[in-house]
Amino acid sequence: GQGVLSTPAIGPDGTVYVGSRENKLYALDGKTGERKWAFKTGAAALSPAIGPDGMVYVGSDTGEVHAVESVTGKETWSFDTGGQVSPPAVDDNGVVYLSFTRKSGDFKDDGRVVALDGATGEQKWEFKTEGRASSPVIGKNGRIHLVIHMLIRDKICALDQNNGQPIWEQGMGEESCTVPAIAADGALIFGSGNKKIHALDGATGERRWTFATGAPVKSSPVIDENGTIHAASTDGKVYAVDAKTGIGKQAFETEVRVSSLAIGKQGTLYLGSKDHDLRAVDAKTGEIQWEHPTPGHTLPPAISEGVVIVTTGNRLYAIASGAPEPAGSPWPMFRQNARRSGQAPKRPFPGKGSAADNLP
Repeated sequence: GQGVLSTPAIGPDGTVYVGSRENKLYALDGKTGERKWAFKTGAAALSPAIGPDGMVYVGSDTGEVHAVESVTGKETWSFDTGGQVSPPAVDDNGVVYLSFTRKSGDFKDDGRVVALDGATGEQKWEFKTEGRASSPVIGKNGRIHLVIHMLIRDKICALDQNNGQPIWEQGMGEESCTVPAIAADGALIFGSGNKKIHALDGATGERRWTFATGAPVKSSPVIDENGTIHAASTDGKVYAVDAKTGIGKQAFETEVRVSSLAIGKQGTLYLGSKDHDLRAVDAKTGEIQWEHPTPGHTLPPAISEGVVIVTTGNRLYAIASGAPEPAGSPWPMFRQNARRSGQAPKRPFPGKGSAADNLP
């Protein structure tokens, strides 16, 4: 094929959904890899997200977003953003939140965030940003959080999920902030290009702490069952930081350029890299448990029912992980869960259950 463009998403029944440069969204049997269906998106298909009813939402390079029925692969509705769209977030009421960016006449980024009815595609509200907006995440209090990438600095903002009105914003004075993870108490945790990990209060936007790293942090952090943040810097080091205090616990070298993380229930970190490598390591010591060569840059892995699903190059891998499920923590993988809903669970520790679940 022409290559996989997206992170994988996994439905409640174990079906794996992935977008590709072949202008298609694929649904694959999670156990065998057999193709169930392919939906034509008209342009390269981006990373999908799955709603609580199993509806699959996927954007494409043309800026169009499609709602696709999970069993049949038939389109339910589409929404044309007219710009560059980020992966959607979906709350447990089925509302879809999209951020997208259009180029304006003066070469500035014309950003928007919209809320859509997941069943009909009807727009509920729109919020205009001053720059390019990241993929949104949904906080414990239902607020919509996103990074707005400005010309020389970024800012983080919180929107009311009911009407899109801004609640707070926090200028960061730096650039290249990652999509946030959300801690058990609702704090937003994210890395930046200025060699730091940050924590903001999710309710007020106030800065809680900043932790200095040895190099830029360009991949979103994950959080384990003990409330420890795990984040990787571009120099190959992985840091463990207390989510409440910002105090560093330990750090270890990986000797690879880590591009993504996920954490399993037994404290195993799964590290994707830009160096043709996926590995499982002990989260405390960095000791390698296993390695798997990959043909290219590894996108964020998903953990579900003892298997790590990961995309790299033009391939999708399913690898027996040794961990029966993701960590029972607030944010064990990119965009919180294997459905990639981007929503913080209302209970901080989901406990036993499928990674595809986002328990209320």
